[in-house]
Amino acid sequence: MKRPSKLPADRARRFCSALATETRDRPNWWVSIQTVADRLGMAGDDAIEVADACARYGLVMHDQSQHTKADRRAAVRPHSVTLAGPGWALAKGK
Repeated sequence: MKRPSKLPADRARRFCSALATETRDRPNWWVSIQTVADRLGMAGDDAIEVADACARYGLVMHDQSQHTKADRRAAVRPHSVTLAGPGWALAKGK
């Protein structure tokens, strides 16, 4: 099993907070990773890496983990993301 990449807490918090803002605090609302990247002023590829790391820590779910067959996950990059319970808590400072 692949270990989660290192994810600094402040970077995860910023990503989750930006995602919460983009979803207007609506649970189960999916947002483009590029939209979150634009809010944070980061490149889309960097945001995908952060989203993937956040997903491995259970903070978010992205469409790759939800809709892509296991044998294709390494080749397909995620497009959309939504907050999981721990991500909401992190975004709201709880």
